[in-house]
Amino acid sequence: MPKTLSEEHKRKIGLAHKGKKVSKETRAKLSETRKKLFKEGKIKKSWLGKHLSEESKKKMSETRKRLYSEGKLIHPWLGRKHTQETKDKIKANHHYCKGKFASQWKGGNTIIDGYQHIYKPEHPNAKKAGYILNSRLEMEKKLGRLLTPEEIVHHIDGNKLNNKIDNLYLFNNQAEHARHHGKMIVLVKEMVNNAN
Repeated sequence: MPKTLSEEHKRKIGLAHKGKKVSKETRAKLSETRKKLFKEGKIKKSWLGKHLSEESKKKMSETRKRLYSEGKLIHPWLGRKHTQETKDKIKANHHYCKGKFASQWKGGNTIIDGYQHIYKPEHPNAKKAGYILNSRLEMEKKLGRLLTPEEIVHHIDGNKLNNKIDNLYLFNNQAEHARHHGKMIVLVKEMVNNAN
């Protein structure tokens, strides 16, 4: 069984080898040994044991800063920017991360800006991400037709999550909806004034 070296002994060996030129063959052997130890679980990372000189660290830092100033890095401490071709390949291979295949999938029911949205990518009026307002779906069920993009579904009680059909009212356009809210504001002000 091989003898384990004390920390002091390792330090002395390191000092003796400091600045010593290592051949390509020796470097390759060291690399293979590290990989083997990594596979066997004896070291946590295959690159452990490699110690960069201050000069190497400085060169790497300068290179990152230069690449950052040339626009080839997003940040001096992050990797390079992807080309449009690479971005397209990534996008094409990540289609499985959308909808029910996404890691954060919660059944296709989500709240966006206080409104309940349902995941229905096949719906003709679904947004780019595949979601549509639940209030619009409920109104379409009641009417038996698709709503036009101009039509606005209003929540009578003001609760954006109450999508029961008796709480929904359909306006032909945003102007009608805005007039309704304007009338409600005037009515509330009158009620407050009359109460005083």
